[in-house]
Order: sequence, then structure tokens, then C-alpha cells
Amino acid sequence: MADSTTPVKKSDKDTVQENPPGAENAVHFYRRDVDAKPRPAGSFLGAFIHHSGVPGFYCQSYDAVDYDDFVSRVAKGDAKGRPCRYVAPGDAKGFQDAPVLRLSEGDMAPLMWRRRTLGQRRYSIVGEIADLGSGDAQVALTGLLNAPAQPWDALVYPSKTIKTAAERLIAIQAEYLTFRMGAQAHMDAMSFVIPPGINAGAYRASDESTKMREGVRRRLGIRDDDFCVLATGNFQFYGRAHPTPLYLALESAARRTGVRIHLLQAGWFDNERIERAYRDAVRDFAPAVNAIFLDGRERDIRDRVWFAADAYAAFHDAVTHGADTEIFEAMAAGLPVVAADWGGNRDTLTSGEHGYLVPTWLPLAESGGDLTLAPENPLGGTDPGRADALLTGTVGQTTSLDLRAAAEAFEALAGDVAHRRQLGEAARARALAHFDWPMVIRRHQELWGELRRIREEAPEVAPPIPGRPAIPHMDDPYSVFRAYATHTIDEHAKVCLAGGIKSGEGLQARLARLRANAINDIAQAQMLEPKEQEHVLAHLSESDAAEVIQIAELLPERRRYLLPRTLGWLAKMGMVRLAPSDLKGTLPAGASDITNAGEGGGRVSLAELGAAARRHGADDSAVEYLETALRENPKDAAAHVQLGEIMADANDLEGAVKHFSQAVDGNPTGVDARLDLGKAKVLQGDHQGGIAALQEAVELAPENAEAHYLLGAAYRRAGATSEALQSLEKSARLSPRRVETLVHLGLARKSAGRRAEALQAFRDALKLAPHNLFARAGEMSLGAERDGKKLTEREPSTSRVALHFNAASHFQPLADLFHRLEGVHWPLLTADGQDLAEFQPDVVIVTGLQARDVRALAPNAVIIAAPAFLSSQNRFRQAFDGVDVACAPGDTIAEAWATLDLMDADRIRAIGHMPLDPLFRGDQIAVPKALQNAGATVLYAPSHRPKLSSAMMLGDDPVRTLRGARDDVTLVIKPHPETFRRRPQWIKKWARAAASHDRVVLVDDPDADVLPYLRAADVLVSDVSSVMFDFVAVDRPILLLRNPEYTADEAGYDAQGIEWRWRETGREILNPDDLARAVDLALKTPDAGTEVRERVRNALFGWTADGRAVERMVELITELST
Repeated sequence: MADSTTPVKKSDKDTVQENPPGAENAVHFYRRDVDAKPRPAGSFLGAFIHHSGVPGFYCQSYDAVDYDDFVSRVAKGDAKGRPCRYVAPGDAKGFQDAPVLRLSEGDMAPLMWRRRTLGQRRYSIVGEIADLGSGDAQVALTGLLNAPAQPWDALVYPSKTIKTAAERLIAIQAEYLTFRMGAQAHMDAMSFVIPPGINAGAYRASDESTKMREGVRRRLGIRDDDFCVLATGNFQFYGRAHPTPLYLALESAARRTGVRIHLLQAGWFDNERIERAYRDAVRDFAPAVNAIFLDGRERDIRDRVWFAADAYAAFHDAVTHGADTEIFEAMAAGLPVVAADWGGNRDTLTSGEHGYLVPTWLPLAESGGDLTLAPENPLGGTDPGRADALLTGTVGQTTSLDLRAAAEAFEALAGDVAHRRQLGEAARARALAHFDWPMVIRRHQELWGELRRIREEAPEVAPPIPGRPAIPHMDDPYSVFRAYATHTIDEHAKVCLAGGIKSGEGLQARLARLRANAINDIAQAQMLEPKEQEHVLAHLSESDAAEVIQIAELLPERRRYLLPRTLGWLAKMGMVRLAPSDLKGTLPAGASDITNAGEGGGRVSLAELGAAARRHGADDSAVEYLETALRENPKDAAAHVQLGEIMADANDLEGAVKHFSQAVDGNPTGVDARLDLGKAKVLQGDHQGGIAALQEAVELAPENAEAHYLLGAAYRRAGATSEALQSLEKSARLSPRRVETLVHLGLARKSAGRRAEALQAFRDALKLAPHNLFARAGEMSLGAERDGKKLTEREPSTSRVALHFNAASHFQPLADLFHRLEGVHWPLLTADGQDLAEFQPDVVIVTGLQARDVRALAPNAVIIAAPAFLSSQNRFRQAFDGVDVACAPGDTIAEAWATLDLMDADRIRAIGHMPLDPLFRGDQIAVPKALQNAGATVLYAPSHRPKLSSAMMLGDDPVRTLRGARDDVTLVIKPHPETFRRRPQWIKKWARAAASHDRVVLVDDPDADVLPYLRAADVLVSDVSSVMFDFVAVDRPILLLRNPEYTADEAGYDAQGIEWRWRETGREILNPDDLARAVDLALKTPDAGTEVRERVRNALFGWTADGRAVERMVELITELST
């Protein structure tokens, strides 16, 4: 076992400095029954809150009540209002900011096994071994030899003595395992000694403490020249300290010195019998000593008794003794300590320097074999708690102290006030240097830092074996017992309704009766929900039969694993029939041709299943279906097209081109695959290859307007203006109302110098689609061209400024900037790369992630990034790739970007957040027509990423989930613009909800500006969308749903992003069933949380929340131009 017991050096001051921001943090594994126990010296969590210097607090727990208690304790102890985060047991990424799981006990093995399922290098596990007096503690400790402990884990002991005892237990168990298994067993976790802490400053001598001393002694009848000895704690003769040696030693000292001695016992007893025994014993064994018993559980008594005493006594003899914080407190109060030289006491004080250690005697080693907790021993036959007490009590009563030495120690202290003062001052200095909470917390954080280094460098011990369960003794039961059954309900097993079962109310009633019977209780919570079961049965009633893989398409991706077990139960109940994939003719009439199940009697292809999965937003399942289809038929063109589209959506253009090319090979006359191939090649930068594929499509389908449009757009990208015009004119003739064609035709005519015709094309597009942003941008730019050109020719200090947007939500702030630039510079507003390149700008403003591409189009321009979003650092890092200046919404974010090395500090400017200027200025923003006279309004604005979004959490009736019975509330659903392209099935679902409920508004225009809805809303419901930070500008309640699969989105989830670090911006909702109540409460208490929102607003924007971000951008452009 590795070892580290080097004490941390202390400064010359009495207390150490607070840890700086950025200090090591940990996830606290919190249990009320362990961590919330009253501790007079203070809890680790309480001290960590005050002295760690961390930006927030992390918790993992077994149940929600534990987490609520954790949050409550942090809120009470933290004056800074720092956030709390819950790290779910399966959340591997939740440890990114706090890569240590700390628990206040030694039962670490279950948590180590759980970590093995997530990645053993994700975080360290640190357990604290308070004592080894119980059988459970010893079993938990030695059980770590069989657990997947790693070199970056640690055991923390309160003293070297306990560490030595633990190492013996581990060595004996390791020796047995080595002999039993034939391989060397050893402990891989580190071993550290860190004592518990106290608030040492609370015991300083002062005028107030002097008054307390005088008052308490006067009330208790203790004269100034009397000698008062203090003992505290839970008085147990069997589990802490037998009182007789203390009584005998004090009696001897009283008789030998003639000093009047008082024994002040401020503590408590477990029961009246024990209290009576103590009172009888002190009467019998110390008649010359004035024994005073006080209830040490009373705060006022406990706080004062330290100052009334002259010395402290602690005659421990129990194996449950670890490190006694009450001795630490006595030392901090300046009391010399007389303690048994037992356990951790010799780590606490030095005899003759801080007090006295009294020698102890333990019976001969190897003479207590009859006391072990072996099953055949009478001790083992009792309950474990009683057995531990008997063993502890037996050892305690047979352990002796040197009574003569103890009496001499009290004699030396009783008769010499100066000697007492000297030892007491040394004791106080040691307590401040070694046991004060700030020092103890720092030592823990330094340990965590060391474990971080080890985790980066040390090899992993016993990594998981591919294809084997991460927890060998807890494998999937359906895998363990697979050999028991005749068949397996696999993806190709066939299912149909059992004979006599028909759809309708009768089916639902029968299913309800089955579920209501107590004999079916046990598995219900582990199966599909009743409505999901009914949905599956209704589907089977509409077809002869289906394969399991087809039925799975009816369910959300995250629920599909429950389908096979549910089908097993339904078959057991006689509701469905099952047949293996390799058999026919085993089902009843009407279901014999189950292998051809599907719509219209034809088998549903895997490619069609993949397409269906994509429509439901289940891209992972779609990929599985499509890859399976290609293994069965590598030339399946439909599967190649679907996979190509998935890869194109993920920006994997190389993979997309590969699949589209194979789709073309598999279907030589197919047009769609060639269109997809052409688009992908153009986006990849292969203009000639893309044009060639699109020309082939045009040849195959000369009347296809889209083919001509895409070919024209490709020619434009390649700079072939005349060819582009020819193709786009053809597309416009074939489809005169195609808006995209008219926009590109306008841009092509502009490139050819045909300005008037270009303007007409943009205006024709706007007649068809008045809100089309690309046509508006073209019209605005042409309108500013003449004056802008004259201005730059007349004023050399003016610049050509291109405002490039690649998302609809970025248009409006850039349009505002465009109008401010007119007359000052020559602006161009565009989303088109060729348009930007032909403009030859001096300065380019980008608001999205396209800076790298813009740099290639305008290599000599100054590029300014002004992100229109407020979210993860991953996105910012991409947004700043290739830019010259980055514009931050405020000073705090600017400093964070510099600290994270996203951008050099001298190239960051805090100007404000342009999209929010109208809200900050208090502009009159037109209320959408649908919301005029709407009353209470809730805005639902979710993310578009399936594993981050709350969209799929709201069930079949999202309106009911969101507003419950509050039909008087207007619900606005504002989809993310990307949702219209990537998740059309969500739009359809919301459209159905809007149609079937009153007072529900679906914003079905992807280009719609969100600001009017932010202004109108009384409550915002979202998830991780940065709209939550936009909404702080209006200071109204925010509710945030957390998708339980959020960590599975490798590309979208960023634990460092403010959407996760600043979750306190809104109230977090983990269970959708709680959402309607939360909405109702938020509407009734709009001011709740306003202080937090104000703090977030100040952190994000600060002084820039004045609505002048656009003005400052103009000033910056002018500064850079000159």
C-alpha cells in the first residue's frame, strides 16, 4: 500500500489563508445518516463550504431527499450563494470539474464497481476510515482487495495508529487471497493520514472568555485556586473510555496535593442505567473529588465549559477510538491534556509538551482468538451491533492504564499554574497549526490534486474486458440465465396477438385487470408503462404480426430496452404469441406469414426502419438498422442514402460522400442520390466533383427544378457566374414560386453586374415569403451599395464591412448593426460565401461558428467574432478559430475566455450582447398577434439536440405536462430553428398539440425572431438552450428540464459550459411530472429567484446591459479601420 503522511506546512499566522478560486473540488457522496449527524466540532461539508474556495458544490446520493438536505445545508452555510450540482450515478461527465468522489466512510467498493461501468480513469474515489471497531468496518476495508481500486484512489485515516491497524487487516486478507487464488493480491489505493478538523478560532482566549470562565466557576462553586478537570462526550464504559482509571487517578492526586479538585463531566449517557453506574462509581472511587455532571448536548453549556476548566482528561480504551476532535477543541481552548497513550492520541499531542500521555497495557497478541466474530462463536450469533459492543467492551475492560503515571500527571498540573499555562499555550498553537478546518481542508485538496496527477500518469489496474460485464458479479440476468430458456426474445422474434384478443376497450380492460392483480406486482415498475403496452397491442391488432425490431420503432429510443421483457410478460399473460425468428407455422391462423409482416402485407426493409427511426429522432437506432441492412446487402442504395444524410447532418462530409457514391453505384438511374452526392461534394470543397454529379442528375431529370437549382448554386460557389445564371433561370421557369431559387438568382445577377434584375429577384422572393431573411439581406445590401461605394472612395478611413450570418436567429442583431453602419462604413449583410468574397471586405463580423470558412473567403480582412449565443466553451473555441478580435457580452465572460485560453486577453473586447439590445433599452417590441390579450403566458423553447433537449420528455400530451390544469395560461412553443430541419417529427407533434388545445401557439416559422416572445412571456421553460440567458434580461422565472441522457451527447454536452455551470439561473426540474406544478408556482411567485437572476445578469453583462452593444461594435469597427 502506498503511503503519504507528510504534514502540510503552515504559515506563521494563526490561521491558514483561504484556498484560492480554482482549488481542487470533489463530488460529495452524501448520506443524511452519516454526513448530517450533529458534530460539535463542525462537519466536513460545513468547513468545505467556508474554506475550500471552490466555485460550486457537487453531490451524489442514494435518494433525492439526501440531495435536498445537501442543498439545504449548503444554502444555510454559504453566504456567497454558490450553486449546487447533482451528479447522477451514471453521469461520467459530471466529474469533469470535480474529479473526486469523496465519502465520509470506508464502504467504497460498491462505488468502485459502479465507476467501472463509466470509465475507471474518470475520477478518483476517496473514503475516510474513522475507526475499525466494528466488524462491518473491517469487512468493508478488506473487501477493497476484491474491488476495482485504482492507484488514483485513496483511503484517509485520522491517525497513524488506525492506518497501521488497517494495513495489518489488509495484509492478512491479501495473504489469504494470494494463497487461495495463486496470484499476488495487493491494495492499489493510496493511503493518507489527515486528522478531522475543528473551528480552532472559536476557542481563542479573550475578555469574553475570561468573563465566561469566572461566571461558570462561580455558579459551580469552583474557586480560583481550585483545580478543575474537564471530560466531555458520550460517556460509554464499553465503547469509549472506562471511567474508573480517571476517578482513581484524580482521587490519588487530590489526596496527595491537598488541592480541591473538581471533575466536570459535560456529556451525555445512552440510558439511565449507565448514568447511574457512573454516578455510583465516582462516589465509590473518588470521594475526595467534587464530581459535576452537565448535559453537554446543550449548546450554551458546551460552549462555556472549555473556559471554566484547567485541564482536559481523555482516558480512551476502546478500539472504536479514532481521532478525538474533543481533544483538539480542548487544546484550542488552551487546556493541557492528560490522555491515554492509545490509538490516535499519540498523533495528537506530545507528552510533556502539550500535556501528558498515560501509558496503556493491552493483553498479549494472539491471545484473543476466542473473541473474533467467527460464525461458530457465541458473539457471532447475536446481532452485529451487539456483537461489536461485546467485543469492544471486552477489549476495553481488559486494557489497563498506568494509574500511578496518571495520578502524577494530575498532581503536576494541579499544583503549578505556570506549568499548566505553558502546556496549554503549546497545545493551542498545535491545534491551530494542525487541526484547524482551513488547514485540514487544504490537506484534502492537496491530496485530490496529487490523485489528479496520478490519474493522468499511472496505468489502469484490471481494465474492463471487452464483451464482459464491467461488474462481473452483477451481470445482466437475461444474459446469465440465457441457457435456461428454449428461445430468446431477440430483435427478429415474431409477435402477434394471441387468439381471441381484440383491440379496443376490451383489450384495455383485460390488461388493466392483469396489472391490478397482486400476483403481477413485482415486475410492473421494470416494464413499459401501461399506455406504452396498450400502444404496442393496438399496433399488433392492425397487422397480422411483426418482428420485435419493428415494434421497437413505436417507442422512444431510451425506452426500447424494456420491450423484450414486456413482451415476455404479455405472452405469459396470454395477450400475445411469440415465435422464434427461424421458425414458421407456429402461430395461429392469420399470423402464419409473420416473416412478411408490414404495411400492405410486404416486409418492412431495414432501410425503411432506419428512415422511420430518423423521423422519430432516434439517429443511433437508425444507424444500427442501416448498417445491418448494408451487412445483408452492401449495395442497398436506400440504406446508403440514409447513412449519407445522417453523416452530412453530423458534418462528416467524407463519410457522406462515400455513402452517396455507393448509392449512385447501386442505383445508376437514381436522381436523388446524385443530388445528395453533388451537395456533399460542393460542401466538401470539391466544386468540380459536385458539379459533375449534379450535371448527371440534370441529364437524368431535365425537368427537375431542384436539380437545376442545386447545379446553379454549385456553379455560383465555383465562381462560374454565367453557368449559374443559366441553371437558375431554368429552375425559376420550372418552378416560379421556389423562393430559394429566386434568392440565388438575385445573387447570381448581382455577381454579373445586373443590379436592377437582382433587386427584382429579391423582391419577387419577398412577395412569396415576406419574412425570408436571405432575400431581405440581399435587398438591404443592394440598397446600400451605391452610397457605400461613394463613401469609401471619398473617405479612405472608412471600410467595407461584411456582416455574415449562418442562422436565422443571428439576422436581426446584424440587421440593426447594418443600419447603424450606413453612412459610417459600407455594409454588406449576407449569408452567402461567394457574395462575401466578391465584396472583398476590410472587416467581417461573424456571429456563429463559421469564422474558419470566412477566413478562407476573406484572407486579408479583420475578422471579429460576436457570438449570438451564450453557451459552452466548446462552441466558443470553434467560433474563435481564425478570428482577430472576439467580442464578449461582459467583463466576466471576457476574463473567462482569457483564462480558458480561448483567446488572448488583448484581443477580447467586452461590448455587450447585440441580440439583447432592444430588451436592455426597453424598446417597444411588437407583441405577436397571437399573444395580444393573452394573459399569463409560458414560453417553451427547447434545444434541438435529442439527448439534451426536453422535447421527448413531455410525453404524448406536452401541453398537459407543461401547464397541467391551467387552461387559462397561454402556452407558446418556440422551436429552435434547427428543429425544423433536423426534427420535423417534433414539429408535427407540437402542431397536433396546438390544434387539440386552446390557448396554444406554435411558432412555425423557423426564421421568427425570439425577442417578441421573450418580452411577452411570464415564465420560460427550457433545458440547455442559451435562451435561458437571454431571458434574464426580462427577470422572470425560468424552469429548466434536465434530459437524463445528456451526458451521452459527446458533441453537445460540455460540463464547462455556462448552461451547466450556471444552472441556478433557473429552477431545475428532473421529473417532468413536477413541471406543471412548477409552472403554476412560478406564475404565482414571479419574484422568486430574482436575486439569482440579477446575479447571473450582472455576471454575464454587468455594465454592458445598457442596450448599446451595437453602438460599441460600430466604434470598434471604426477603431480597427483607422
